[in-house]
Amino acid sequence: MDDNIIVNKFSAYFRDSFSCNDVNLDEILRQEYLSARPNYCGLPLMDSHQIDTELVSNVIANFKRGKAIDIDGLSAQHMQYSHLSLCVVLSKMLCSIVTEGLKRIFPIPKPKEVYSKPFTCDDFRGIAISPVLAKLLNTVFLSDLHPSSRHHLINSDSRKVLDVATLFAQFVGLILSTVLFKVTVTLCAIDLYKAFDRVNHYALFSKLMKQFVPGELLIIIERWLANCCSCVK
Repeated sequence: MDDNIIVNKFSAYFRDSFSCNDVNLDEILRQEYLSARPNYCGLPLMDSHQIDTELVSNVIANFKRGKAIDIDGLSAQHMQYSHLSLCVVLSKMLCSIVTEGLKRIFPIPKPKEVYSKPFTCDDFRGIAISPVLAKLLNTVFLSDLHPSSRHHLINSDSRKVLDVATLFAQFVGLILSTVLFKVTVTLCAIDLYKAFDRVNHYALFSKLMKQFVPGELLIIIERWLANCCSCVK
């Protein structure tokens, strides 16, 4: 099959995957946001909300290496081994400018299972590769909205993340304790890391306004999420 035909099929497939499930609900959320936005002020910017060079530098230093390059050919290593002045430039840029490079992602089609029959688009899932700058902006904003995470980024060399072995050890310990004391326990596990890939933007903006997020930060988030696009390579 021609490569262009395959690309167009995947493009249509991923476009449908990222479209809203309920058009009427999307319009309701949009109207709620538009009616509340003109009169919104939010809390004032505090010192903890300032995007400074130290914060950007620590976020970049904590990036995991070995990840796939983004659509512009950039990776975490490019930022970590770049000139020291880059952190100064990025700290100024992220305060007011959202470039088009932050809005472009590309999904990589990956087969769900190994089949002996011919593949269709339904047999693939998409792994979205986000721009490195978008990951930087995302982490910086989380630290601004949650000062505790900002303190952790600045005062530690690496983030403490529970790995699979630690979680499994805790799980085994829980099982042994329940068997020892002969009690009944209902266990439930859910991976929330990728549970919010399709959050409605208008609902997100309304949630942020209900939390009285500073207006300056809300403007940057609105610009960031406006006119996002993706492509299939």
